[in-house]
Amino acid sequence: MARTAVIYHSEYLNHGVDDHPENKRRLEAVMRFLEEEGVLRAPEVKVLEPERAGIEEVMLNHDVEYIEYVRALSD
Repeated sequence: MARTAVIYHSEYLNHGVDDHPENKRRLEAVMRFLEEEGVLRAPEVKVLEPERAGIEEVMLNHDVEYIEYVRALSD
Protein backbone atom coordinates (compact mmCIF):
# COMPACT_ATOMS: atom_id res chain seq x y z
CA MET A 1 0.00 0.00 0.00
CA ALA A 2 1.33 3.43 -0.97
CA ARG A 3 2.05 5.64 2.02
CA THR A 4 3.74 8.47 0.16
CA ALA A 5 2.57 10.39 -2.90
CA VAL A 6 4.69 12.36 -5.32
CA ILE A 7 2.51 14.90 -7.09
CA TYR A 8 4.08 15.66 -10.46
CA HIS A 9 3.21 16.91 -13.91
CA SER A 10 5.61 17.75 -16.73
CA GLU A 11 3.99 21.18 -16.92
CA TYR A 12 5.79 22.01 -13.65
CA LEU A 13 8.92 22.35 -15.79
CA ASN A 14 7.39 25.45 -17.41
CA HIS A 15 7.70 27.42 -14.18
CA GLY A 16 10.16 29.97 -15.55
CA VAL A 17 11.99 31.56 -12.63
CA ASP A 18 15.60 30.56 -13.25
CA ASP A 19 17.14 32.54 -10.39
CA HIS A 20 14.67 31.25 -7.78
CA PRO A 21 15.32 28.01 -5.83
CA GLU A 22 12.07 26.57 -7.20
CA ASN A 23 13.12 26.22 -10.82
CA LYS A 24 13.16 23.72 -13.67
CA ARG A 25 16.72 22.48 -13.04
CA ARG A 26 16.00 21.71 -9.40
CA LEU A 27 12.82 19.79 -10.21
CA GLU A 28 14.59 17.83 -12.95
CA ALA A 29 17.41 16.95 -10.53
CA VAL A 30 15.00 15.85 -7.80
CA MET A 31 12.92 13.68 -10.13
CA ARG A 32 16.07 12.17 -11.69
CA PHE A 33 17.42 11.33 -8.22
CA LEU A 34 14.14 9.73 -7.14
CA GLU A 35 14.06 7.67 -10.34
CA GLU A 36 17.72 6.61 -10.19
CA GLU A 37 17.42 5.58 -6.53
CA GLY A 38 14.29 3.54 -7.26
CA VAL A 39 12.14 5.63 -4.98
CA LEU A 40 9.43 6.14 -7.62
CA ARG A 41 9.15 2.36 -8.15
CA ALA A 42 8.84 1.52 -4.45
CA PRO A 43 5.50 -0.01 -3.43
CA GLU A 44 5.13 2.62 -0.69
CA VAL A 45 5.27 5.45 -3.23
CA LYS A 46 2.65 6.47 -5.74
CA VAL A 47 3.23 9.12 -8.43
CA LEU A 48 0.06 11.11 -9.06
CA GLU A 49 -0.85 13.92 -11.39
CA PRO A 50 -2.27 17.01 -9.70
CA GLU A 51 -5.97 17.76 -9.66
CA ARG A 52 -7.36 21.27 -9.88
CA ALA A 53 -8.48 22.45 -6.46
CA GLY A 54 -11.92 23.95 -6.02
CA ILE A 55 -12.45 27.17 -4.12
CA GLU A 56 -13.39 25.25 -0.96
CA GLU A 57 -10.06 23.44 -0.99
CA VAL A 58 -8.11 26.63 -1.65
CA MET A 59 -9.89 28.25 1.30
CA LEU A 60 -8.55 25.53 3.59
CA ASN A 61 -5.13 27.21 3.27
CA HIS A 62 -5.80 30.80 2.18
CA ASP A 63 -8.19 33.45 3.41
CA VAL A 64 -10.77 35.00 1.10
CA GLU A 65 -8.95 38.34 0.91
CA TYR A 66 -5.81 36.66 -0.43
CA ILE A 67 -7.78 34.61 -2.95
CA GLU A 68 -9.50 37.75 -4.24
CA TYR A 69 -6.14 39.56 -4.40
CA VAL A 70 -4.62 36.80 -6.55
CA ARG A 71 -7.74 36.66 -8.69
CA ALA A 72 -7.51 40.41 -9.33
CA LEU A 73 -3.86 40.06 -10.38
CA SER A 74 -4.78 37.48 -13.00
CA ASP A 75 -7.54 39.56 -14.63
